[in-house]
Amino acid sequence: IIAGHYDCAGNPVSCDQHKQDIIDSVNSVYSFLLENQSFAKNKLNIVGVYINSNWKIEEVINLEIK
Repeated sequence: IIAGHYDCAGNPVSCDQHKQDIIDSVNSVYSFLLENQSFAKNKLNIVGVYINSNWKIEEVINLEIK
């Protein structure tokens, strides 16, 4: 899981930009795992979530490596 959250001091951007950053991070991990097949011998899911201002978890992206 890659997570981002509302009101992050380390990444002070809009909600939409924060979610895009999460998507970009998940895609980077996905690409790394595809290039390094020894990590991807089993089924894996890489999930990006955003924790909103109400402390509710929103799934932003979910990629599967088979």
